[in-house]
Amino acid sequence: AGAIVQIEDDKVLILQDLNQNIWWVETGNAKKHPEVILRKGERIRTMGERLEEGYFRADIIGPWVKRSEHFMGIRENFKR
Repeated sequence: AGAIVQIEDDKVLILQDLNQNIWWVETGNAKKHPEVILRKGERIRTMGERLEEGYFRADIIGPWVKRSEHFMGIRENFKR
């Protein structure tokens, strides 16, 4: 998870993770959640495979949500 620093093209973006590390992320074949807009500064979560140090292939791109926000949303959905 992290913030998009730069978008190279429609297949690669540069992401700064929560530890301030920079990653080149291949996104060409990734399934993107409909709420995600790929733009500079957008905070996202990716699932996929680390290729080597600093390089990652994303299979899924989703919105970045704090755990407390995620659980709070689930709790709200179950209120009657």
